[in-house]
Amino acid sequence: MIYWIKKFIDLILYGNFWIALGALAMAFQTQLIIDGSFEFDSLTYFIFFSTLFLYAVHRIVGISKLHEYFELERYSVITHYKSHIRIYALVGFLASAYFFFFLHRNIQLVIVIPALLSLGYAIPFLSGKRKRLRDFDNVKIFLVAGVWAMVT
Repeated sequence: MIYWIKKFIDLILYGNFWIALGALAMAFQTQLIIDGSFEFDSLTYFIFFSTLFLYAVHRIVGISKLHEYFELERYSVITHYKSHIRIYALVGFLASAYFFFFLHRNIQLVIVIPALLSLGYAIPFLSGKRKRLRDFDNVKIFLVAGVWAMVT
């Protein structure tokens, strides 16, 4: 029984569902503050699945940079579930792309900025140096806070 509980916790944490649920909860909280209620709509689905996609990509890129730490439990779990994480990234990408087209045009335009910043957070964009925005000193915390504030 303990084995299955640990496997379930690993799935929630290392499958990035926990962080996607956190982003969804922040979107619901914003809806609740503004409208007095919350509901699943294209925007909340988009936020959940794009967060799932982004953090799965972040894990995949991170795995390629951390070979010397694979013996640590955290990284061995991520490495063990690497194919699962790729599937979550694909599902997250396809679902977020699908829900993006159901968003109001103004929301689509506004969401481009945090989307590009988020991709820069996870994917190396400086050729040769393999640097992501999160790799620059003191940028990560402001980037994460700013993007989450814009999205929610």
